[in-house]
Amino acid sequence: MELTADIDCDPKDIVDLFKRDQSLTGHLLMTANSIRYNSGVMVTSMQQAVARLGLLRIREIVMLISVQAKVFKVDGFEKDVRTSFEKSMTTAAFAQAIARNRRLNVEDAFLCGLLHDVGRPVLLQALSDFRNDSDIDAADDDILAATEEYRIPMASKLVLWWDLPERLATIIQHQQTPAETTEFDQQAAILNLAIDLANIALDPDTEMPDELSHPMIGVLNMYPDDVAKLLSLHTDILEWVRSAT
Repeated sequence: MELTADIDCDPKDIVDLFKRDQSLTGHLLMTANSIRYNSGVMVTSMQQAVARLGLLRIREIVMLISVQAKVFKVDGFEKDVRTSFEKSMTTAAFAQAIARNRRLNVEDAFLCGLLHDVGRPVLLQALSDFRNDSDIDAADDDILAATEEYRIPMASKLVLWWDLPERLATIIQHQQTPAETTEFDQQAAILNLAIDLANIALDPDTEMPDELSHPMIGVLNMYPDDVAKLLSLHTDILEWVRSAT
């Protein structure tokens, strides 16, 4: 992440770093060849991946792999964690598409989408471990309820602890209340809309509508054609999410 944040970095340094970790290299090449990133030419080496994808894409994929591998693993709550990760990936993809349409920072949008619910698995792990190591008699429903209550402030704190930009923490903190942040209201509106789109897309009992009424559409000044194009992306987004999870 540090290397890819430096626009003057030597791509060879990135390739050398990946060569130290076969698992990371394998994950990156698999993701680089997924529907979301594939440009029609199979990527078969790290040199190719860095050259074809560029620093921002590599940074995006590394964050995606790291969160999936290191954070979204909780024994006993596998279903809840998988659901959270699928929703986070879907939200990230929708958020990036909205940001691209509105010509706002697409990397910020992707990271906020990916990390907006990261407090959930972290809290599930911490509370589950605490229950196992103590005499407290807490049911799974109690842990899930506490996690739901504190997941957003925890996600915001984690972003700061991981030395990511403070603006990302603010956007994530206001994912349900975009109007309460004046400096990043557009970015928070993007995240809010992307979360709701992800919920619709992932609901097996709901079809993606041809039209959408949502308060953030007006906030973002999106035209009907913009919204229709966004809705049409759901099939490709879901295919990518399922291939990566």
